[in-house]
Amino acid sequence: PSADIPKGWGHQLPVTHVDVKIPSEHWMEGKQYAAEYQIFLIQNRDSQRGAPVISVLFDFHPDDTPNFRIQQLLDHFQAQFDADQVACEAKQRQQRKLNARLLLRGKADESTWLDEPAEEEAKFEEYRRRVEEQPLYRKFNVWDPEWILVTTWFFGYEGSLTEPPCTEFLEWRIMDKPALISRGQLVQMKKIL
Repeated sequence: PSADIPKGWGHQLPVTHVDVKIPSEHWMEGKQYAAEYQIFLIQNRDSQRGAPVISVLFDFHPDDTPNFRIQQLLDHFQAQFDADQVACEAKQRQQRKLNARLLLRGKADESTWLDEPAEEEAKFEEYRRRVEEQPLYRKFNVWDPEWILVTTWFFGYEGSLTEPPCTEFLEWRIMDKPALISRGQLVQMKKIL
């Protein structure tokens, strides 16, 4: 994905990184928001301008209605999170079995406290099968104007990274209208991000 940044940045710039901050790091008109979606772009190496960042604040929908487009993004992150969890759990299980075998060298068919009960093993294998059957990447377009950028207007300033080393080379673009999400979507963000 890429974005065209106003104020003389030129052509489409590629997205290099996305951060989600909970709660928002930026405040608008004295209000801190539920979350913030920061889209980092990269500028040509020869440029002396630094790098632009587009920031979208997330606020709660007054009726607690989920945002369909944001849910597509969360579903994408959830699928990756679940796949990573299964891979990690499988590796830990394999390591426990290997350790048990090393401890029992020469003592065939002995059970240890490291063995998984058959029902737990079956439950894990069922979970693993369901996760592996999910499509890992769902199709969505982060630059669809109706997706996350609910406005083309923004507040801009020159600033720094918000984490150490806090280098000052960024040009922030804080969108002036927040994207609306449900409280359940914020809970899901906190869990997986």
